[in-house]
Amino acid sequence: MNKKVKFVLVTVSVALVFAALIGLWIGTRNVNIMKDVDINEIEKIEIYQNNKASILSEENDVKEFVKLFESMELDKTFSNSKEGYAFSIDVYYKNGKESKIIVRSSEIIIDGKFYKCDKSYCDDVRKIYEAHIEQ
Repeated sequence: MNKKVKFVLVTVSVALVFAALIGLWIGTRNVNIMKDVDINEIEKIEIYQNNKASILSEENDVKEFVKLFESMELDKTFSNSKEGYAFSIDVYYKNGKESKIIVRSSEIIIDGKFYKCDKSYCDDVRKIYEAHIEQ
């Protein structure tokens, strides 16, 4: 191969690697998972732990839940295939849409997408859960 072809191949390869790194960085940067949620569109939220449910349907309760999730610092990540959860949460919208949220100590899964947490939010979710537990 002559020098021009080698130079073009190396340049294209470096550009592709650079583009992949930028794509990976954009895809994993900090996200706000509840930024576009209209509280008035949520019908109810069910939080499960150990087969017991806590149901949030009052506007103030839903606001408290959304505010917690808006405050979370999450980064997109890949599945680490751990099993189990601390809380399983179902969000029901008035338009019939549903979202499934799994809260683990260092990870949150929303509709099958994995997010790494800056801290464990289990205690924060537990406070909301315990305040609304069905007896």
